[in-house]
Amino acid sequence: ERGGGLLVTGQTGFFNQNGGLQEVSRLNDIVGFDKTEEVRIPESFDSYMKIKSDHPVTKGIPKGEMIPSYGVYQSVQPKDDANTLARLVKESPAHYAPLGKETEIPALLSHDLLAGGGRVVYIPTSFGEQYLQFGVEDHKNIIANSVRWIGGKSPVRVENCPETMELTTYRQGKDKIIVHLVKSIRNEKIRPIPKTPRVSNITLKVDKGKVDQEEGKIIFPTTRDLSKDTEGNYLVFDLPKVKEHTIISIGGG
Repeated sequence: ERGGGLLVTGQTGFFNQNGGLQEVSRLNDIVGFDKTEEVRIPESFDSYMKIKSDHPVTKGIPKGEMIPSYGVYQSVQPKDDANTLARLVKESPAHYAPLGKETEIPALLSHDLLAGGGRVVYIPTSFGEQYLQFGVEDHKNIIANSVRWIGGKSPVRVENCPETMELTTYRQGKDKIIVHLVKSIRNEKIRPIPKTPRVSNITLKVDKGKVDQEEGKIIFPTTRDLSKDTEGNYLVFDLPKVKEHTIISIGGG
């Protein structure tokens, strides 16, 4: 309500501090739905959602597209000011048989809190787990689009980076940004990984308006200054090889 962003999945907010199920979700008004008692449990892998709206969260997925929707879904009733971006489709009676009709069960909701500029995305299932298990690209894109939409413009971007690389940033004081790059195999869908390869030629871009000094350096596992270039409002740093993880300091002396 004060301009923040929130990505909510599954039954978040449905339980009290003792693990008991609440009649009303504590996040109802923020997320934009009323909880119902119905829980949709899939009976086969022939389970899909249908994209109903063109929206930044569904960017790259055409309206009307059917994408897999495995997993248990909490049925909710959207409020008038929430946007239903996708709905579940009734499963086929047998494997590879025609799918059923579109249901009224939302599979993806967005909510603009207009008074404060806040944004919320609600996915009524464990969406990240589905991507880890099945590797559906549209699942990954919906998660990434949701983060971009609710979070706004990021002051830090990376290019030429594999999906197994985790990026964490935080501000140190007013004028310094710390960037932590970690080779994290748990960020990729489940599959055997025999080794963690070195990664090279990663480009790190930082908004010049967010730091006081236009300089960057690696501070772990070794210490060295980084060469710098500029691209519009961004400082551009080319990183050397990353084996396991690297910490970079931008600005702040």
